[in-house]
Amino acid sequence: MQKYKRRILYIIIIFLVLISVLVLSAPKLINLDSFKKTIINKLSDETGGKFTIGKIDLSFFPTLNIVVRNASFEFQNNNKISVFSS
Repeated sequence: MQKYKRRILYIIIIFLVLISVLVLSAPKLINLDSFKKTIINKLSDETGGKFTIGKIDLSFFPTLNIVVRNASFEFQNNNKISVFSS
C-alpha cells in the first residue's frame, strides 16, 4: 500500500512540474505577430484611422498580462496620438 501512495505522489509532483513549465514557457511559444496584425486591421477598419503597434508582450505569471508597446493612432484628419513605453 505504501508503494502505491509513493507512486501516486510522484505522478502528482511530475504533473505539477510539467504544468508549471508549460505556464512559464507559454508566452515564448505563442506567436503574437499574427494577433498584432489582426488587432491592427480590426481597429483600423472599425475607426477609419491608421493604427501601429510596436511590440506585444504576454505573461501568465503571477497574473495574465498583455502589454502593448509603442502604439499610435492616426485619425483621418492627420491628427496623431502616440504612446511609447520601454
